Amino acid sequence: MTELDTLTGLEMHTKRVAESILYDFIFTNLAEGETIASISNVAQVNRGAVTGSTDLTVGTPAHDSESTAQVKLSGGTDKESYCLTVLAVTSTGLQRTCSGVLSVKDACS
Repeated sequence: MTELDTLTGLEMHTKRVAESILYDFIFTNLAEGETIASISNVAQVNRGAVTGSTDLTVGTPAHDSESTAQVKLSGGTDKESYCLTVLAVTSTGLQRTCSGVLSVKDACS
């Protein structure tokens, strides 16, 4: 069963504090024949559920020149959630966004 974020309705992904993961953003809103040409930004919003929580470490984004962007994520704070948004420039020159939510949880919390 897929867990959905209660604030955004987006699928919630989970990682442990010590893990580094590859997070995929699948652009489902591209027109037929439109592809990702480049990634211009990856933004994160720390939800602030944990006092003193730290941001994620966001690696350099990559893309497959079709409809998927990928970012390496590490760090974060136990019990904190992060909303992530990738801004892509497409083959038609348009700017498109794709968002996701990541929850950071240690194994026994």
